[in-house]
Amino acid sequence: MELESVRALKAELLAEDIGKQVVTQAALPEGALRKHSALPEHPPPPPLSLGISGRPHDYRLAVRVVAAYPGLQQEIERITARAKGEVSIRVVGRVAKQQPWTRKRQRPLLLGCSVGHVDITAGTLGAIVRKPEDTRDRILSNNHVLANEDLAKTGDEILQQGDYDGGKPPADVCARLESAVALSQSGNLVDAAVALVSDGIGADPTTLTGLGALAGVRTSPVQDEERVAAGRRSPVRRQRL
Repeated sequence: MELESVRALKAELLAEDIGKQVVTQAALPEGALRKHSALPEHPPPPPLSLGISGRPHDYRLAVRVVAAYPGLQQEIERITARAKGEVSIRVVGRVAKQQPWTRKRQRPLLLGCSVGHVDITAGTLGAIVRKPEDTRDRILSNNHVLANEDLAKTGDEILQQGDYDGGKPPADVCARLESAVALSQSGNLVDAAVALVSDGIGADPTTLTGLGALAGVRTSPVQDEERVAAGRRSPVRRQRL
């Protein structure tokens, strides 16, 4: 099946509240009349979900079975007929929504975790950086993440997690905005800002969760030039996994 065809079929089935009738019947107590007043206040989730699987020119409607309910087999057969047999059916069991580590509170701060200016939703901590001759850690991310698209001012609170992921001041304040590259209406080559990590928070500049660790650090080209001009040549170690 072509991708657009399976997308259209999935949309049609979802619009028909696929599985709703099955859940409604299964949610009723034994012997209860089939009417709205007999339904529980919080019925169970749909017994199946729909997705897309396969590869170009051979896509299939993915049917994932969460739990067995009376009438579920008939529903699956109906879906299979609508898809003309081009389905991928699997029993996956009950799926629980989980919050990934990136959106959770991280102390010390980790690369890739959720951060954001107190007035935005949330963004990503891109790197932990330091200025020349200054050992204090700083968060590097986008202007729109830390500086609220130039609306913020120096010293504004930065949250980890970001507000969208549950972070609230003052408990989740992890840093303060220090500087940002101003944005213009067009022609921007950089979207970046830096925030000074607050005392007692801590930061891990090398751990890449799920991937490994950075083996070294690299000074910026500007810092290299400054060191050479000052006669302080130092080896540069490139970041690598």
